[in-house]
Amino acid sequence: MRHVLILPWLAVSLIIVGILPGLSKATSGNPVLILAPTTVDGGPISLSIQPYFGGHYKYGEWLPVRAIVRNDGPDVEAELQAIPPGESVTIYAVPAPLPAGARKEFTLYVLLPSFARTLTVKLVAGGKELAQARVSVTGLQNISYVVGVIAPDATPFGLLKGLELDDGRREVIVVPLSLSDLPDQAQALRTFDALILVDTDTTSLSPAQVQALMDWIESGGRLVLAGGPGVDRTLAGLPDDIRPEIMRREVLDGTHALATFAGPQVVGIPGEFVAALPRRGWGRVLVEHDARPLVCERRLGGGWITYLAFDPAMSPFREWAGMRAVWSALLAPGAAYPENRPPDISEAQMAAQRLAYTLTNLPSLDLPSVRWLGLWLAIYILVVGPANYLLLRRARRLDWAWLTIPGITLVFAGGAFGLGYQLRGSDLLINQISIVRKMYPDAPVLVRSYVGIFSPARRTYDVVIDGQALASPLISETQRWGGPFRPTRMTFVQGDPERVRGIQIDQWAMQGFQVERYDPPDRWEITADLSYEESSVTGEVSNGTPYDLTDAVVVVGQRYARLGDIPAGGKVSVNAKLRGDELARPPFPYVLFEEMRRGASPREMRVISLKQNLLGSIFDPGPERPGFPAAILLIGWAEESPIGVSIPNAPAAHLHTTLVLAAVPLPLDAGKVILPPGTIPARLVRFQGEAGWCGPGRVFIGPTGEAEMEYQLPPELMDANIEEITLAIATAVDASAGLPKAALYDWSSDEWIELEDLQRGVNTIQPADRFVHRDGAIRLRLSGEGFRGGDCLWYGVGVKAVREP
Repeated sequence: MRHVLILPWLAVSLIIVGILPGLSKATSGNPVLILAPTTVDGGPISLSIQPYFGGHYKYGEWLPVRAIVRNDGPDVEAELQAIPPGESVTIYAVPAPLPAGARKEFTLYVLLPSFARTLTVKLVAGGKELAQARVSVTGLQNISYVVGVIAPDATPFGLLKGLELDDGRREVIVVPLSLSDLPDQAQALRTFDALILVDTDTTSLSPAQVQALMDWIESGGRLVLAGGPGVDRTLAGLPDDIRPEIMRREVLDGTHALATFAGPQVVGIPGEFVAALPRRGWGRVLVEHDARPLVCERRLGGGWITYLAFDPAMSPFREWAGMRAVWSALLAPGAAYPENRPPDISEAQMAAQRLAYTLTNLPSLDLPSVRWLGLWLAIYILVVGPANYLLLRRARRLDWAWLTIPGITLVFAGGAFGLGYQLRGSDLLINQISIVRKMYPDAPVLVRSYVGIFSPARRTYDVVIDGQALASPLISETQRWGGPFRPTRMTFVQGDPERVRGIQIDQWAMQGFQVERYDPPDRWEITADLSYEESSVTGEVSNGTPYDLTDAVVVVGQRYARLGDIPAGGKVSVNAKLRGDELARPPFPYVLFEEMRRGASPREMRVISLKQNLLGSIFDPGPERPGFPAAILLIGWAEESPIGVSIPNAPAAHLHTTLVLAAVPLPLDAGKVILPPGTIPARLVRFQGEAGWCGPGRVFIGPTGEAEMEYQLPPELMDANIEEITLAIATAVDASAGLPKAALYDWSSDEWIELEDLQRGVNTIQPADRFVHRDGAIRLRLSGEGFRGGDCLWYGVGVKAVREP
């Protein structure tokens, strides 16, 4: 009888074992099998590789690699494979068909781990290695300000090396380049903060290279074009949107105008030089030499084009010590690095890390309910114990217990396994989350998709990605930040379409990867004519995309208005009062989802939770988040993915969640322009002591804290006359605590100007021009000295300006 009492406890263990497969999440990856080098029968194959950019890359950014293959043997269908060091589970590949006698050039795009010092590329065919080459690479911290120089002689630009920007936080690194180093994918140019192009014939640029260069500029890059005697060669192959119209050439004398621009400590020197003068009206004139435009600057999307009428590599600039200060003044605008962003992680890596967990928000990956599990065990104990005993006693067959107890246990274990199987599901599932950013009307649109594949069985899958894009693992360095996905073997075969080959997934587990590309702006034609005044938004929004936008919202600062759904090709009239306030707790977007949760069903709650996590990753990762331009932000959701993903010969259910972010330009026509506080984006540049970020546009200040905020005016106001700055202050602290000391930075005199008699609410500051930098930046410094509080405060900046027709 003692054995009969022990059996139920053994049975409980069996049931738990039966349920465990439903809880399994483990994944595994196998190393790549490397065969010994060999040659094709009938003749050798040679392989040489050369990394773009001299092998320099920022952590988490793409490095293109050029591979040159020569086949002196028979025809062979081969594949080039780039294998990052320490990442044997990740391979970047490109098909390499090699007819007899062929000499071909291929380009692979590789994401390297930050510790990489070498990169190996192999040529394989039929499972055999035909050739191998290795090259050195150099990883750069993301906080570095990297300048690429394309010039016949890059030596004169060595003076930029070690230049310190952003108050010494960012050191300039100079990388000599050639035109062939310009890739045909804009993503690969993200290593560079600026490119300098001097006396180089650009007619050899391909259309793909030119488009990639344009996309890079419009996404935030800075291109510096040099004039002088070689200006025609430099501008010949560039599109009209980039190159200035050269009106005439003149011989000018002296660097004194540039010395004035560089700062009061810089002394000019005499010396004649050839200046290729641009047509007036091409951008803003930064430096004039005897009423002649010597340095001009033009905004293109989110980036800048700077034109120098002279050649900085020629005399007298080559010998002039003041040229270093000139470069500092030219590169400083927009060079600030967010205070809280780690110096060695890219924005793309941080976004992938935040969204990896969101991908696993599936019913199939939920743990079984404790309530149902407890109920199942209770029923089992009741059946195997009292019920079984009473039935056997009534039948006078208690000795049969050694048969009935194992039988009941097997039945319940099978039921538990079936329950786990039903919970996990039996369908192959693709969960795809996409983010579309349209920040400027005519700029390329960055599209990123995060793909998770849930498998009901242990299998290996091949995935096809429509169009030309770049795909990579969600974890680019093995378990560097942890996360829900463990490294597994994947081969990313680049081309059109892109393929992900050999993804190994355990039973009831998920593996993921990410895809990114730039779309032309007309594919995401979202237009609006909106005006914002006294907390209300009025106008019209048109959806020119092929996707229905649901749950659309307009956002101004921390305030929002829900618009409902906008069908594809449709439009909606807007006349809405904005909800929320600058000190809303929790801030946007959480206050929006609190409203959406009221009365929602459990199924709707899951969708709302997913959207909150996704939108929260955009608005609330901290002060290092990518900023939005001065605009009204339109947010919408689509139930289709802009990047097609499929698994051939394996029918799969597909979940789509697409977040569309579109910045609607503010009405900035000629004449009087008013931007209310809250419409100009703010970011926390630096802080110390009792200070920190506590929400978009908000800062925490204590008695010993100090913080610096930066506000960025839209490019349309660069040439406007700023008549007035309005500073709005909101805080929940009692009025008796006072306010932190505030100062605006005077760019003309390089000093902070204390603001007196500030009050809660709106304060007017005149004159205002001196507080606006040539790139539209306004700096505000806050100090907790004398402040008897300690809480979040909101400081909103607005302007009144006049634009000339």
